[in-house]
Amino acid sequence: MRTVGDLVVGLIRAGLLSAGVLYAVDVIVDYLSLGGHRRPEYDPSKRLRSAWELSVWAGVAGTDLVVRMIRPVVNMLSEASADVGQWAVARHEARVATRGH
Repeated sequence: MRTVGDLVVGLIRAGLLSAGVLYAVDVIVDYLSLGGHRRPEYDPSKRLRSAWELSVWAGVAGTDLVVRMIRPVVNMLSEASADVGQWAVARHEARVATRGH
């Protein structure tokens, strides 16, 4: 049987998980729609909303930075993969050519 404390801890965990998912979705949607050009909006009368906007802006900026840093690595790996593919095809063709004679 569960105690009230276990129930409260479960609700807190579910709330934190929900907030994290909401934050991640907000960052991804903003990044995909606006790219890295999102600006935070600050309204002194709405401090909680402004804090949320600032945190989402930081998430979008961080995502943009990671994407910019990873893109050259992915391009390099893609080129290397194409080179390995060409090498494998050429090697296979050479084997087929030597078997045929």
